[in-house]
Amino acid sequence: MSSQENIRIVRRVIEAFNTGDTSNVHDFVSPDYLNRESQKAKDSYRSQLRGPEEFIDTIKNLRSAFPDLHYEEQEIISQDDKVVFIGIVTGTHTGSFFFIPPTGNKISYEAVHVHTIGKDGKIVKHRAIRDDLKFMLQLGLVKAISP
Repeated sequence: MSSQENIRIVRRVIEAFNTGDTSNVHDFVSPDYLNRESQKAKDSYRSQLRGPEEFIDTIKNLRSAFPDLHYEEQEIISQDDKVVFIGIVTGTHTGSFFFIPPTGNKISYEAVHVHTIGKDGKIVKHRAIRDDLKFMLQLGLVKAISP
């Protein structure tokens, strides 16, 4: 696959997150898809999910908590089988986010998403680097300490 084709695939991912439309996820998410972020919760049912089902579950959970969730592309880079998406994530926390009850707070943080594209032209792996501290501060889960 060319770099431009791989970028188009990842932009379909972002579109799914921005719209909540998961009707065509099987077209661009491999049955072997592994979301490394879901693996971090070792005892969670999410750590057992794979493939399009994991991807759909992620979208449903995020959009349930943040109905106006939006990923704004800042930069997207592709080389070989990797696509790096850098963006600003925004939304309003109006629903439960896993164990966090709704706060009504707005969020805005920077995130880097690294996708690996398989030979079949579908995403096989995802990992993210997010500003989780900023996210938690905005939700009021932690307090900033003044110097």
